Amino acid sequence: LVTSYVTHLNRQLFAEINARKAAELSLQGSVRRFEHVVACSEDWIWETDDKGRFTYTSTIVTRMLGYAVADVLGRTQRDFLSTSERERVGAADPLIAAGARGIFRERFKLLTKEGRIVIHECTAAPILDNRNNIVGYRGVNRDTYTHARTAESLEEALAAIDAMPGAEQIDSEFDLD
Repeated sequence: LVTSYVTHLNRQLFAEINARKAAELSLQGSVRRFEHVVACSEDWIWETDDKGRFTYTSTIVTRMLGYAVADVLGRTQRDFLSTSERERVGAADPLIAAGARGIFRERFKLLTKEGRIVIHECTAAPILDNRNNIVGYRGVNRDTYTHARTAESLEEALAAIDAMPGAEQIDSEFDLD
């Protein structure tokens, strides 16, 4: 009777161990997929604690702002705002001021490590614990300055092509309208 009970417990333990291993493998796969998506993104993906201090940042921040990941962690979004932007938003960090409503496509002027001003569009949502307390924020910054400059350059190039002799013939020949 005791041997039968111990055997039953061992089978249950074995099943639990296998289920836990399967869950760990699934989690590892999810983490790898997330890391791959982040690595492929042109956007700066980040996470903060409840005080707005960065606890995670994607490596694209180095290309966008010139700062190493280690130089960003522990700092706030406000630390990267230009002087005029700090005056505009006031004393509070924009995330903390937004509270539970978060931020949706709000534009901020940020300073790169070299002192250049870039314009980022920020979207962020609060991270809530099981009691609905804000424990941080997750968000994405998009460099709208570079996108706007690229669009302007493309428009200028298209205008230059349209101004070329024979452009009307090309338009009608290839039905570009």
